[in-house]
Amino acid sequence: MTDVRLITSFNEDILKTTASHLIQSIKDNVEPNIKLTCYHHDCKLDAYSLAESDSFNFKNLHDIKEYEDFLKDKADHNGTEAGAIPYNAKLDALRWSHKVFALTEEAFKLAEQSEKAGWLVWIDADSYFKKRITKEDIFKRLNSETDICFVENDASFMAFNLNKQPPIDLLGDLRGAYISGEFLQYRQWDDYFILQRLINIYQVHGLKLHKIPTVSDFMVHFQLSLI
Repeated sequence: MTDVRLITSFNEDILKTTASHLIQSIKDNVEPNIKLTCYHHDCKLDAYSLAESDSFNFKNLHDIKEYEDFLKDKADHNGTEAGAIPYNAKLDALRWSHKVFALTEEAFKLAEQSEKAGWLVWIDADSYFKKRITKEDIFKRLNSETDICFVENDASFMAFNLNKQPPIDLLGDLRGAYISGEFLQYRQWDDYFILQRLINIYQVHGLKLHKIPTVSDFMVHFQLSLI
């Protein structure tokens, strides 16, 4: 059976408020043979007692040289342009870069390890699995003939088919847009906005998309899970 892996990222504030609950919900409700990789930054994991599983893997974003170089070289693009404008989250490239480097780093590593790396599913750290789910449940939402599966207007659940080359190339261009400074040419610098523009270009050249009607029956945003 094709593999499926989950990935997320967080800093210490997100870990304290939502990510720790996401991790616990994955241990409680997600089939153990579905692996989870958590990339963290500006966070001392040793200070927290997190749910443990052989399926969990924690990686430090600061170990990625290109990420560290980006933080240094693009430090002014922090939503204020080094204090020149009032804070604007849509222009905070540093804030959105954590997800970009986590997602692309993991995708590249998996693709290097196997030509049939399977599905890599991004999960926002403010999400929560509210009921039991298996690989089969996830595969029912995906389409193996397509490159990317997503919920429309929702970046919290996106699945990339690493058995195919176009998603890997697309993620390479996403990362490249941040490293090169190309993101500055866009009116918004968040990852979802730039990713959508790249998807539009790739679709012209044959990228295949599959819209997932919903995942809210098994996964919700953390604030909604409290209702």
